[in-house]
Amino acid sequence: MGWKWIRWTLTFSFFFAPSLKAQQFFTDCVRDTDNNATLTVPLDTPPLLNGKPISPGSELAAYTPEGICAGVAVWDGQQPLVLTLWGDDPLITPETKEGFAPGDTILLHLWERSLGEHVGPDNGRFEVRYASGNVFLDSGRYQPNALYKVARLVIVPERATSVDPVTEQRPAITRLRAAYPNPFQAHTTLQVELSEATRARLVVYNLMGQEVAHLLDALLPPGVYQYVWRPEGLPAGLYVVRLEAGPHRYQQVVVYIP
Repeated sequence: MGWKWIRWTLTFSFFFAPSLKAQQFFTDCVRDTDNNATLTVPLDTPPLLNGKPISPGSELAAYTPEGICAGVAVWDGQQPLVLTLWGDDPLITPETKEGFAPGDTILLHLWERSLGEHVGPDNGRFEVRYASGNVFLDSGRYQPNALYKVARLVIVPERATSVDPVTEQRPAITRLRAAYPNPFQAHTTLQVELSEATRARLVVYNLMGQEVAHLLDALLPPGVYQYVWRPEGLPAGLYVVRLEAGPHRYQQVVVYIP
């Protein structure tokens, strides 16, 4: 069954994937780089936007963590979607990244044609489950020549949270301010500064890499935000606070001394 699917997919890709004339939104994606992989979405498991199948003519794109569009395909509602993921070629262009590198997370974006709406990781939640077994890779991370089959793709757009910033001033840069106090006994305050609207995630881990507190996961407008962490029921020790805001990543160590 697996090899039959591959032969059919590659045949379909050969005849249809190069034609991108129907594209309207993702027009700056790279293609024809040194290596690639293939992501397929079967016709019987269409991407769902707000619980409903996306409309014909909608576009599904794949982005690298750096924000490079490295593949796009159009969903027509009549045939499986075949999306080529283009990889970087460090030998030809060592100073410029032009596609996916091995191990990169595959970040999906959707342009819903009927609404004229673009949904990405910064303004929506993508719940992706990849098929496993046989020849399919289910990690969601790029590997050259790999074959990915999407078993389920649910997309939920999100609006900016109603959390109010502590100041009206727009920060010049996005960053995670030093926790205060640190070390601390009962609680510490974490200040997040966002220079632009973005999806922000603020999480605390122990030194074993286990998540112990989830303080924030929302789309926020620009501003300064403060969160108080009270490590109730946790032992004394060192903890890592990590902020993910769009392409930005920050972390710092805090010391809990109850």
